[in-house]
Amino acid sequence: MKILKNISTLLLVTTLIACGVSDQIAGGLAKSASAAEAIEKKIGTKPYIGFSYLNGKLASVTVQFFNEQKQSVSELEKISKVAIIEAFNEEPKNITISFSTIPTPNK
Repeated sequence: MKILKNISTLLLVTTLIACGVSDQIAGGLAKSASAAEAIEKKIGTKPYIGFSYLNGKLASVTVQFFNEQKQSVSELEKISKVAIIEAFNEEPKNITISFSTIPTPNK
């Protein structure tokens, strides 16, 4: 009987922990979409935004642009930082700005 009680307690604790994690991920996805939309309004291009949490704190955010931008990297950093802080309601420890290009085939 004691084993059954311990297993039940373990399942309950695991379920509660998993709910918190899934809520954090779902909330983070909505916040990253909000930040991406805010950046798109400022520069005209919607970036991909990835994020990671560490111990419940926003640890890192990656802002990836898929084509060349007219703005300088420092301008993109400022715009992205404001959008991220506004959407996530906290400043991450690290923000990475990256660029991805699709090579054009040789003709």
